Amino acid sequence: MLIICLCLTSGGLWAQTWVKGKVIDGQSGEGIPGVNISISGSLKGGVTDAEGEFSLYLTDDASHLTFSSIGYRSYKMDVEENDVTVILEPSLLDLGIVVVSAGGGSQIRTDAPVAISKLQPRTLHETKAVSLDQALNKVNGLYMVNLGNEQHSMSIRQPLSLKSLFLYLEDGIPLRPTGIYNHNALIEINMAALQSVEVIRGPASSVYGSEAIGGSINFISQDASSEPNARVAVQGDNLGYKRLDFEGSHTMGKTGVFAGGYYANRTDGYREHSDFHKLAFTLRANHKLGERDQINAHLAIIDYDSETSGSIDSANFYSKNYPSLHTFTNRRVSAIRATGSWEHYWTDYSKTNVHLIYRNNLVGQNPAYRVRNNQQDPLRASGEINEQAFQSVGTIIRHAQEIDFMDARLIGGASIDYSPSQFLAEHINVDRNEKGEYTSYRQIDSLLTHYDVGLLNMAVFGQFEINPIEQLKLIFAGRYDHYLYDYKNHLTPDAFSGAPNSRDTFHRFSPKVGFTFDFEKGRGIYGNFSTGFVPPQVSELYRGVKVPVLEPSHYDNFEVGGWWVLGEKTQVDFSIYQLKGMNEIISVYMDDGTIENKNAGRTMHRGIEYAIHYSPSSQIRIRFGGTNAIHEFIEYEENGNRYDGKRMNAAPGWIANAELFYYPRFLDGFRIGMEWQHLSSYFMDAGNTEKYKGFDVMNLRIAYEFDKFEIWGNMINLTDALYATNASKSRFGKSYSPGDPRTINIGLAFSPFQK
Repeated sequence: MLIICLCLTSGGLWAQTWVKGKVIDGQSGEGIPGVNISISGSLKGGVTDAEGEFSLYLTDDASHLTFSSIGYRSYKMDVEENDVTVILEPSLLDLGIVVVSAGGGSQIRTDAPVAISKLQPRTLHETKAVSLDQALNKVNGLYMVNLGNEQHSMSIRQPLSLKSLFLYLEDGIPLRPTGIYNHNALIEINMAALQSVEVIRGPASSVYGSEAIGGSINFISQDASSEPNARVAVQGDNLGYKRLDFEGSHTMGKTGVFAGGYYANRTDGYREHSDFHKLAFTLRANHKLGERDQINAHLAIIDYDSETSGSIDSANFYSKNYPSLHTFTNRRVSAIRATGSWEHYWTDYSKTNVHLIYRNNLVGQNPAYRVRNNQQDPLRASGEINEQAFQSVGTIIRHAQEIDFMDARLIGGASIDYSPSQFLAEHINVDRNEKGEYTSYRQIDSLLTHYDVGLLNMAVFGQFEINPIEQLKLIFAGRYDHYLYDYKNHLTPDAFSGAPNSRDTFHRFSPKVGFTFDFEKGRGIYGNFSTGFVPPQVSELYRGVKVPVLEPSHYDNFEVGGWWVLGEKTQVDFSIYQLKGMNEIISVYMDDGTIENKNAGRTMHRGIEYAIHYSPSSQIRIRFGGTNAIHEFIEYEENGNRYDGKRMNAAPGWIANAELFYYPRFLDGFRIGMEWQHLSSYFMDAGNTEKYKGFDVMNLRIAYEFDKFEIWGNMINLTDALYATNASKSRFGKSYSPGDPRTINIGLAFSPFQK
């Protein structure tokens, strides 16, 4: 608060002038609504109205304005007149996009010394994704593993992983509290309410805290539209999937409201016992209290229920036979998230945001991966029914201050999150038939695990940006996190029920230093050193162990990268990184046959990420992106075996995605696109004894927009390739998660207010 009070005096005393104008399309001459306007040396900016017009108060020291909008080349102009006309030229290149993830506040992409990509509204609209991986896998350096029915795992600068190395956010707020990671957490996202998605590759702990190691994904939800807007859409495919989307939005005076969501349902799919349903709904509202104050509210509700088929063996996979031995296993999710925020400008150079957070989450399952055969009786097995719930209350306070010294900016703040969590697991007896199918189960009133954990996270963070010269920006950031786990075991501690009662604390400071150098004309470079850490997850620390002895894992990251625009048609982004993991948490088999989690691993991840966008004309858009990487064990022990120097399992050396879209002039509103997804071979086990060959999948997308309608047809896996989204090998055999066969999806949307 002392820093804020001191900084408040550094701005707001300059004289102000009034500037108005209009932003128009360089081809049509029409006004462009929604153009972002940033003011040099100021936190405030503006947006053009429905006619493309704007008006701003500027201080005398404001040297220039920057105009940016999706589909147009960004334009920077000196402030010399009070009434201006700005002409933006159309472009399919989006280098000057505004991002909000890099430093916790809005800034131009080229000012951020990180590897960051943004899925624009246009990309999300044209993809028509029925699962998030269909959109996210267009980001270079990212591969989201589709495990069916929106279930998933992730890979960003890491192998295909179930570990807590990725942070998922909604409008900058973590979906889940630290310590309760779930690789399926993106089930809790409302795809129909997304405006854009920002992906930071590499550690971002200095901004967001723990778990932001391989990468962070920030889902930006739709805001209220300035004019009335509504849309309803229906779609379905040949694999039993049906979906209804709905949304409405409007701003009335000082209040704007958006409401939207979808209901999805699958029955009688190509895999046995793979039915599911999901209802997702989002309500977002904002209200201007005056020139300097705005309040915002966000509510998300998710209800999800799915059968879980489990993986299949190699014989069934390669014969294209997709049975499920599991007839009753399932996963259900109920999630409610509510946030409220207050945004206040003390001056044009001083801004404070206060966020209040509430979460209520329950995940219950009868998991296929917990079913174990009885070695003495082939018609018997065992399993468990478990349920994890948590409730969260918290706040994040962030203050940003422009300083009248070398265009400096100071960002600082604090957060606190209290999330009591409960976990309960009950033993079940399972019946099998002669075919090996698990046909039914019985609860026997036997608790395996029952505990509560009070999770408290307190953090302070800060970032200082300075421009010694106009082209060079230096950034220094750091965050200190303190965690308290208050664990209470309601059962007698043992290898099943977990550890005895304990209070465990973890803390760490995560620094970051970086720079960007802008050569102008769309060319620049950046570099950074950043660190990240992951405290033990509750399930790792307490379940199935006698004493909680784990320490946090930590990671050091070095990277350089840049962006380069060649002429008016080509844009290149790249990053080169080295990420070293230390004190990693792994599962080790003990002499008595039990499994214990230990800090026993060190890993090295090196790679290059790249994206090329080429638009030879307004009719053609070409994108190619990928990553080439090496993931190695430096020191690693698993199941009593050492794998020092081995390649990490489930770690493809090359992941690539390319897309070609054509928008013919002779048929306005029509588009056709072809996409290629490539995953190279990788080892299926840590011992490097066997490889999965990888795959290539082609996707075709066709759509036509006319009047107030849009009709589309997507053909996913055009060639009907046989592939596995994930393949592994253990002492129990090989396991494959089959990718969907050829899928034909057809949809129709109606937007009654579309002009």
